[in-house]
Amino acid sequence: MLSVFFEKVEYQDLNGVAYERIKQKFIDNEFLPGDKLDVAQLSVSLGVSRTPVVNALKKLAEDGFVTIRPRSASYVREHTREEIEYIFDFREVMECLVVHKIIGRLDIAQLSTLRDRLVELKNKGIPNRDVLNEYLDTEMKLHEYMLRLCPPIVSGKLENLVELTKRLRKLHLQYLLEVKGVVGLADTEIQIHIDVANALLAGNAEAAERYVRKDIRDTRNEILEDYEAIEIFSRESPH
Repeated sequence: MLSVFFEKVEYQDLNGVAYERIKQKFIDNEFLPGDKLDVAQLSVSLGVSRTPVVNALKKLAEDGFVTIRPRSASYVREHTREEIEYIFDFREVMECLVVHKIIGRLDIAQLSTLRDRLVELKNKGIPNRDVLNEYLDTEMKLHEYMLRLCPPIVSGKLENLVELTKRLRKLHLQYLLEVKGVVGLADTEIQIHIDVANALLAGNAEAAERYVRKDIRDTRNEILEDYEAIEIFSRESPH
């Protein structure tokens, strides 16, 4: 009986590993919207059997990353402008509500660590992709930290909304830096997340909500404005 238990846990872990690693390839733009996903190739590259890959693709389809066409294959899902708009709009509503729910249950030390890292990154500026990616990772950790203070029955769904925006968010910042040559990204992009963290640390839910709303709404509007250009950039840009 015990051996069966361990086999089940190992099997479930392989499903999870395959899911996370394939999803990360989407976020990192290694797979482009519309790309066909070959189960056999993924199995070899991940070092797992076909079954965890098939299970991972099914879960990724449920979460909005993959389209599975019966009797055909699985493809990287291409989100429409309307879908992107809806995702960001739902994020805005949900995350603003979350701020008020979690304000009394924050881990001050953990939140302070995230805030201090954002301050360090702001002082570096954003001169290259490495710093940009480190900032994006820290920014997302702040959003995910807030969501994970919610009960698991809702936090997973809310985190999935954030995950669905990661690829475009990452590409958009790279596009602003490398194509548009926007200066002062550190001052605008990082500062608002510092403001969110400071408002939370001060226990000021109204201010935190205001900054969260502005961050998500401005990001949505900017991505939708540059949507076609970002997708062109995604196909020309090195991973």
